[in-house]
Amino acid sequence: RLISQTEASGAGIFVDTMISPSFTTALAQAIQMPGVSGLDNNSVLFEFYGNQGGELEEVVAGCTLAGGLGYNVAVLSSSQHNFGYKRKLHVWLTRDDELNENLMILLAYIILGHPDWKHAAITIFATFPSHELTTHVEKLNHRIATGRLPIPARNVQALPSDDASSFHTLMSTYSRDADLILLGFQQDVLKNKGTQLFTELDLGKDILFVNAN
Repeated sequence: RLISQTEASGAGIFVDTMISPSFTTALAQAIQMPGVSGLDNNSVLFEFYGNQGGELEEVVAGCTLAGGLGYNVAVLSSSQHNFGYKRKLHVWLTRDDELNENLMILLAYIILGHPDWKHAAITIFATFPSHELTTHVEKLNHRIATGRLPIPARNVQALPSDDASSFHTLMSTYSRDADLILLGFQQDVLKNKGTQLFTELDLGKDILFVNAN
């Protein structure tokens, strides 16, 4: 049934199934399997819809397991928005995302390469504490100029943000029309916040959380 649905969708993805006594053991087995190309996998993508308690707890456990094994981890929080018009892709960077930012931007470009997103544009919002804004912007511009960040400087907008509340307000304001939002996260923050990390942003948008290893 999964194979026939995948073929009918024309999504161009490979589908396989695994029978295992639990989600955790299935994940542990799956990430050890080679990819379709025969190469080792280096990333894991989880998805949840809305605030589904049991499912979300499994996602958090999966993130911890995969991250602990050195895999890049992405979590898609799906919504009724269903990627909207697929025109606006927003990437939000913070001072804690230096390890995540390259993967976040790479994923944004990969998504942009999909036919459904061919008319989309990437906008990057870099948020830093007010008293550190100038310093962080200079570092960001240097990484762009030296090619360490593969994005034109004109696509980056720097914004001051001094706490979680102001960050959420900025996102609500600047990304109210976004079709997909990319956010970085850290494993230590996930350990402290648990499922709240993925549910505290009630924007009614599709959000892809990214953690690079």
